[in-house]
Amino acid sequence: MRRRDRGPSKKLPPFVPILKDMIKSPAFIQLTNASRTAYLLLKAQCKHYDDLEVKFPYSHAMPYMDKHTFSRSISQLVELGFIEKSFVGGMFRRTNIYKFIDTWEGIKSKTGDMANSIRGVDMHTVRNR
Repeated sequence: MRRRDRGPSKKLPPFVPILKDMIKSPAFIQLTNASRTAYLLLKAQCKHYDDLEVKFPYSHAMPYMDKHTFSRSISQLVELGFIEKSFVGGMFRRTNIYKFIDTWEGIKSKTGDMANSIRGVDMHTVRNR
């Protein structure tokens, strides 16, 4: 009997796995929503769960956000240790290659109070202006 004749498949639909430890980390809390979306778009390009590098042109992010927003999101993801650029296409009309890294685990909150450290805003300096 062929596979398609056996009935509905027992495979799960495609999904993007995100670790609970990552979601609860101070680094993830500091990300903007655009950066979180950009991270999910990059992770969605993985074919297998153990893929460490993905090719992702800016044009694939255009249905979700502006290219300038995507650029700022990538910069924030690099700064907070979620990804690094392993190949920069830029002027050479090549596709950027991003590598997933785990240095986000070492990021601490910018202030002692987690509620005020969201997106790196220190409420004490804002009030004293």
